[in-house]
Amino acid sequence: KEALDVGALKRYTLYGTFIQGPLLTVWYKWLDAKYIGTGLKIVGKKLLLDQFLLTPQIVWIFFTAMSIMEGKEDIFEECRSKFVPTFQSSCLFWLPAQSVNFMLIPPTFRVVYIGLCSFGWVNILCYIKRQSF
Repeated sequence: KEALDVGALKRYTLYGTFIQGPLLTVWYKWLDAKYIGTGLKIVGKKLLLDQFLLTPQIVWIFFTAMSIMEGKEDIFEECRSKFVPTFQSSCLFWLPAQSVNFMLIPPTFRVVYIGLCSFGWVNILCYIKRQSF
């Protein structure tokens, strides 16, 4: 049985609290203000922007920030090797989750919904981060 990696837990907490959380708060406020409604065209636009404009940047920021906090010499190495499988996993996880979010969840409850989804996603990220590609 593996012991709890307290250092990794601290890094994920710092990343989520000071990078991901504030970034996504601004992003979703902008997205909801720019594209109002739950029709298929609006939801489609939100999905495309979220997954193909924001997500690649989030993946890059995640691996780079983690590498910096881990003190790695080449802070881009892990991103280069894990970007594609992480982005593919993100599409499989987030496209359905965000479809539900944008079509069915009222904006006032999106933070809670995304928080619940993010709990699942961070476990996938942890798994990918520990793999060798």
